Amino acid sequence: MGKILLIGNGLTSQLIPEYKNDCMMNLFAEENRDLLSKANALFSSLRYKVDVVNYTATSAVLGGHPLLRAVVGFSPNPKLIELIKINLQKMGFTNNYQEIFSTFFELYGLLYETQNESISSIESLLKVISLFQTIGAFNDEDARRAHVLSNKIYYNNGAFRGKILPDRVQLQLGQWLDTYQEVYTTNYDMVLDDTYTSPKGVYHLHGGFTYSDRYHKLKEPLRWDEAYLIWGISGEAKMEQMKSEGLSFPISFPMEFKMSIFEDYLKKLQHSDAEQIDIFGYSGENDNHINNAIINNDHIKEVVYYCSPRDATSGVYGAKMYTINELFNCKNNKKIALHSWDDVWGQIHG
Repeated sequence: MGKILLIGNGLTSQLIPEYKNDCMMNLFAEENRDLLSKANALFSSLRYKVDVVNYTATSAVLGGHPLLRAVVGFSPNPKLIELIKINLQKMGFTNNYQEIFSTFFELYGLLYETQNESISSIESLLKVISLFQTIGAFNDEDARRAHVLSNKIYYNNGAFRGKILPDRVQLQLGQWLDTYQEVYTTNYDMVLDDTYTSPKGVYHLHGGFTYSDRYHKLKEPLRWDEAYLIWGISGEAKMEQMKSEGLSFPISFPMEFKMSIFEDYLKKLQHSDAEQIDIFGYSGENDNHINNAIINNDHIKEVVYYCSPRDATSGVYGAKMYTINELFNCKNNKKIALHSWDDVWGQIHG
């Protein structure tokens, strides 16, 4: 049974400390404290600490046993919802606060950002800037500067290679990666490229430092201000940056519709003949285009999702199992298995 791998930043951030969210946010503050401070100040009135952000809802009793209840969904904390909507109206989101709440707080995940003392990650910062652009508190130039600076921070002064890791870690990371017939990632760095030995290489779904545009992958990495990195506040926004640029003028015949390299990677994921996909360090939040490619791949019969040891042992009716089922099993045609991320770290560091 063939298997493929999908990797997110949860891997790189544990191997290179500078990729942890707090480190990246500190670097952003050093480069542009005014922009970050303004975003934090605007968002501050939307913060409200609660014991539980989402309540777990349960279905009717299964099999007549009172303890066997299947998880059917989450219900956002009503106090938190009320406060956010009231303050959105006070801040100028008068006519569209319901839509803004549904889009930015529920769909894009800013509900969880309300529980932090300050903006916790680059992606969250980009979402907050986009949120307040809708009422003119930030403009297009602010958003552009945030994206450019995000590229620079992720470049990490050139320390984004697997070659900077200890030799033993490089070797054991490569041995683990080589058990997969294909490796996909949303990361921009080259940690996987330097350790995975397959001639296919690593499929970077969101670009990286060896991509100059939507169509070309280079052998050598580019500078942070030359590379094509796909940032986005939603899966739809990322997909727009992944797509080909359409027809060029003047039109020549016969017409050719060139697919972007990232569309090709997504197509490979959707049509891979592997029966199992392992997912590590990837939340699936705001990446529905990738999640849907997995869902729509009829060859994949099992999704193995690596998570905390506690979540891995929470059972089939646990909240984590429900979440992963929602992300990757919409057709109910794939088995979901939760494994401890310690299983992987044991192979890499053991």
